Amino acid sequence: MAGDQRSDGSIRWGILGSGKISSDMCNALTHAGSTVRSVAARSEASAIQFASVHKIPKAYGSYSGLLAEDDIDIVYIGTIHTSHAGLVLEALEHGKHVLCEKPFGMNSREVEQMQLKAKEKNLFLMENMWTRSFPATRYVEELISSKSLGEVVTCHADL
Repeated sequence: MAGDQRSDGSIRWGILGSGKISSDMCNALTHAGSTVRSVAARSEASAIQFASVHKIPKAYGSYSGLLAEDDIDIVYIGTIHTSHAGLVLEALEHGKHVLCEKPFGMNSREVEQMQLKAKEKNLFLMENMWTRSFPATRYVEELISSKSLGEVVTCHADL
């Protein structure tokens, strides 16, 4: 069941979506030492191809198949944005923690539904924003907080 602590402290990931952003996330997870156990895509062929490239043991041609697994703790949702809310709610209903690619939802009603379901199920839910964990962003935050640059009154940045 999701949330069970393993003796080695590892977290078992499932990836929903087999596009470039999911590939990038899978590479980052693997590089960080995480275990990616399964991938699901709209087509089984796409999931199998993704699993082969990333050496993932299981591939599903439906998102529901992966979400029904007992050995997945958290899912990363990297599908087309219009499907995010439905997949987040389904994942939470299956007891999975969720990291969802941006945009989180199509409107505030969808986001509120996802938040309420996560609270109800006592599960982690977060929108994935690469700049939030980017080392350069953290460094800039430290510079600003330390006031080593003086008081910052305006900032212009291109990402």
